[in-house]
Amino acid sequence: MGGGMAQLFAENGLHVSLSDPSDQAIDYIMQQAQKVGIDGRIHKHKDYKSLCESLASPKLFVFSLPHGTVGDAVLEGLMPYLEKGDIILDCANEHWENTERRQGKCVVRGIRYIGCGVSGGYQAARRGPSMCPGSDDESLDIVLPLLRKVAAKDVKGRACVGKAGLGGAGHYVKMIHNGIEHGMMSAISEAWGIMNWGLGMDNEEVGATFEKWNQDGGLVSGMTLFD
Repeated sequence: MGGGMAQLFAENGLHVSLSDPSDQAIDYIMQQAQKVGIDGRIHKHKDYKSLCESLASPKLFVFSLPHGTVGDAVLEGLMPYLEKGDIILDCANEHWENTERRQGKCVVRGIRYIGCGVSGGYQAARRGPSMCPGSDDESLDIVLPLLRKVAAKDVKGRACVGKAGLGGAGHYVKMIHNGIEHGMMSAISEAWGIMNWGLGMDNEEVGATFEKWNQDGGLVSGMTLFD
């Protein structure tokens, strides 16, 4: 996810500084960037000090991390180099209570911490995800022009990003989104079970039924059944 977003930002004209414990992961991102001619806008850094020194003020950090204590460790490592007005855009699938706890830690130093739900998987991270950032209005107004530029666009060309609300609302909305999505996938699995086990339909027949539902059924406006 983080590598895809790094390339997406670079493709939209930004200079991106990357830091990751895995040199192999960053080298792969650099190789992919070179293939599309954007490697000149992506730069590798081995420690937080050089990473922060490479950024203009106010600095913008985009987290793409495993949820939980990893985010706390990264924030703690960055703290000595953060200044008032710097922005952290946490694009992890983080629990909203962790987001609000970190916001409380940052606000006393004047650091803006935004919890941002990101939807669409690694493919969308590279081509343009839908996003739901949550924080105070002032912080959101600073980052929204950038997010609108890189976000997915709907059929009318509108950016698939909007203010989710205060505090950890961005990650809370993403949590609800994930619950709905997994509920839909469970329902589809149950439908397959009924058709296959209950009605004796083979996989080709079940697939044809799902395809028909995609074309003219109640799921035509969704993406759950699309490959």
